[in-house]
Amino acid sequence: MSLTPKENPETQIRGAWGPETKEHKMAHYTDISRTAGTGLISVVRNMFEGIRLSFARQRAFTTTYNQLDALSDHELADIGLSRGDILDIARETAARI
Repeated sequence: MSLTPKENPETQIRGAWGPETKEHKMAHYTDISRTAGTGLISVVRNMFEGIRLSFARQRAFTTTYNQLDALSDHELADIGLSRGDILDIARETAARI
């Protein structure tokens, strides 16, 4: 006669709320290796990510500003811009990163 896991005493495990089977015990697996921590490694990683982001924004601002500033007034007018718009556009470009 074959017993089901709940009826078989070899597979019974005493849990906090009553007997559980071994199959139910493995259903609560949690991978903690990918959770965000508050340790030193997380602080250093976030610091370097912030520095990298600052450099990327500065590079985008500088590149956009220099490229638009190199255009003549006529070329800027052709694309619907004036010299006064260059700084705002460069700031907006950097903020999108």
